Amino acid sequence: MDKNLIAGLVAGVLAGLLSCLIFGGFSLIYLLVPTALGGVIGFLTPKFDGAMYYGASALIGAAFYVLLAYQNGWTTWIDDIVTGAIFGALIALLLDRVVPRILNR
Repeated sequence: MDKNLIAGLVAGVLAGLLSCLIFGGFSLIYLLVPTALGGVIGFLTPKFDGAMYYGASALIGAAFYVLLAYQNGWTTWIDDIVTGAIFGALIALLLDRVVPRILNR
């Protein structure tokens, strides 16, 4: 497996655990969706630097959460897309700052 993909999955798990704490309870969907998103971001964004890295991650997150908006019947589509962009940027921040410290030990 690619090292960036593994790092993305780790960042996604961390973001999923954080979302479980924020939203007040453990749900498998709160853990699986950010983990999958982290894997996609970890795989697709190593070519970007600086602000482009965070912007591309936010766009990938927003596009990923469009699928959830479709599943919900487009009733909360703006909320889902904004949530995806925030989680994409959060996962990029975790990939950039936290995960290298975890994986280098």
